[in-house]
Formats: sequence, structure tokens, C-alpha cells
Amino acid sequence: MNITLQNALKSSAFAIAIAFSGASYAAPAPVVTYNQNPVEGGMVFDADAKFFKEPAAGDFHAQGVALYQMTSNDSYAQQFYAYCFAPTVDTLTNAIYTATFNVFVKDSVKALFEMAYANTISSVGSGDNINAQIAFQLALWELQDGNSDLFSGDQYYTRGNDANVEAAQLLIDNIQGYQLKNMYSYTSFTGFEGTEQSQTMLGVSSVSAVPEVQTWAMMGLGLTLVGVMGRRRRKDDDLGDEKFS
Repeated sequence: MNITLQNALKSSAFAIAIAFSGASYAAPAPVVTYNQNPVEGGMVFDADAKFFKEPAAGDFHAQGVALYQMTSNDSYAQQFYAYCFAPTVDTLTNAIYTATFNVFVKDSVKALFEMAYANTISSVGSGDNINAQIAFQLALWELQDGNSDLFSGDQYYTRGNDANVEAAQLLIDNIQGYQLKNMYSYTSFTGFEGTEQSQTMLGVSSVSAVPEVQTWAMMGLGLTLVGVMGRRRRKDDDLGDEKFS
């Protein structure tokens, strides 16, 4: 009986492991291209800011911020909301983008997305969350650049000048001690218009809790053991009935 049980358990684990390993060797997906379209956005004005892209009215400098919609050319149902991941590069209107899925991002960037991203896209098109989008984008740039202070880092805004900058700094400050939940997988979008590179974008997809191969194997072992023990118990019960009848 012990030999039979061991063989059953080994066979169950082997079959489950083979099924999962086969799935990992699926053929690579074809290249899918995307178009970008700014859906909402705003400006941050600061005469003394060190980093800016666009001249604004008078003596003020301004940084444009936008939330983008990345739409697949193969299917309109395949869309992402994305934020700029390369602030020093301009967005080219006619750029064609390709996606790289499951890219690595810093833990600080993951924390920012997990804490604040959902709020920035909760009512796209209504104009209600533009301030949240600006704050999120400024914080994302600062963290991606490896800094944690908007008033002394690469962007260097003037303290007390803009409420959205202050909100962005608060997002950065709140990351300290945050425990990652691994809620998202991350997709980067790289675009070109001819040979000229456009702004890189970063989007996310929600992650479902999928058990790892080892977890499935353990589940299979457990179910096999329960089944075998159930059969043994029924057999013992039958023998007991015959003995005392």
C-alpha cells in the first residue's frame, strides 16, 4: 500500500509540473503596435523651476503634463492609460509605439502606482482628476530619476508655489515604509516617428493571483492523498461491518 501511495503522489506531481512547463514554452506573441492620444492634462508654472520643457506666457516656465491612452492598432479593445516615463523627450504626434510587457520598474515606482494610480484614472474625461494626474506624473518622474525631493532634485520646483507640486511631494514622502502588494504588471511603450524617438510611456495591468507551479503541485498531492485515504477508510469500514455481522 505504501508503494502504491508513493507512486500515486509522484505521478500527480509530475503530471502537474509537466502541464505547467509546457505552457511556458508557448510561441512568442506577434508584435502589436499602438497609437498614443493625450486624454487629459495640465500645466505646472514656475519661474524658477530648473527643469521645464515648454516656454509659457511672460517670464514663467511651464511643464506640460498629460495622461495618455495607448490604443492597439489590432484591436480597439486593447488599451492602456499611460504616463510619460522620459520627461526630457518630446511626444511626437504621429509616433508608432510597440509594447514591452512585464518590464522591471523600481520598487518606489511600484509603490507609487499601487498607492495613487487608480485614483488618477477613476473618472477620465470628466476633468475631476487632472490635479491628481499632474501630481502623480511629477512624482513618477522624480522617482524614476532616482530622486525623492521635487524641490532639490532634477525638477527643482519652488516650494509653496503650486499645490500639485506639493501633492506630488507628499506622494513621494508616503512611499516610505509602504509594503508592496504586487498589484500590477508593467508595460513600457517605445515610439518612433520615422527615425526620431518619441516619449516613452508606462502603463499597467492588474495582476490576478495565480498560484505558482509548486503550489499547484502541492494541491495535487493533497487531493491525491485525501482520495487514497478516503478509499482506505471505506475499505476498513466494509471489513468492520463483515466482522461483526
